[in-house]
Amino acid sequence: MDHFRLRIWKEENLNKSLFDVKVLKVPHLEYPNDALFKPLKDYTGNKVVNYKAIRKWFLDRKANKGFDRGRILAMQLFIKYCKMYIDGSGSNIYIQASCCAEQKKSSEYKIKIKITKLQSSHEITQANCSSPAGIGWSAACKHIGALCFSLEHFSVTGNDQEYVSCTSQQMCWNKPSEGRCVDVMSIFDITEQDRNDFIIDQAATDALVNCLINTNINCALINSGK
Repeated sequence: MDHFRLRIWKEENLNKSLFDVKVLKVPHLEYPNDALFKPLKDYTGNKVVNYKAIRKWFLDRKANKGFDRGRILAMQLFIKYCKMYIDGSGSNIYIQASCCAEQKKSSEYKIKIKITKLQSSHEITQANCSSPAGIGWSAACKHIGALCFSLEHFSVTGNDQEYVSCTSQQMCWNKPSEGRCVDVMSIFDITEQDRNDFIIDQAATDALVNCLINTNINCALINSGK
């Protein structure tokens, strides 16, 4: 603001806002102690959230990108370290997890979500992410979307969708393939014909042909019995 305008405001005693704007305040979520959280797999069998609740959360905030990209990130296993806590009443579910950055998986964002259990469904009431797009407790970024869809998958299948680094997986190189067995057979065994029935064609006296015959590889041959 320039000095002229500031002087006019002081002369006219305009110290208050000229417009009465009501700003909706999102209450700060008092999150439970980290020690109360347990791995998601310990809550197998619990319904956490469904597709309808996820869609409502993102549509109410006009966050189509967070909804669409979040579903892709969930399928690509960007979520890790997912933990959950259900309070004593059983009506409030708290989830915390990390989501790998899309451009650099070594970086990650912290996500916190509160879900309220209603009579016949679950509703997302607050969500927060440490990414720039997830500031506040009413955020709807793609990282929150990824966690929501991972929780939906867990609710349906009982299996969590979490990121697994290559160093955490069992070594798979220099190991023989399983379930396949190849028998080495001679070309004469395959054709069920006697090797002595074949002789080299008089026109093909090249040394390479003799080498092929001696190594059981069929070539331009003439059946001696014909």
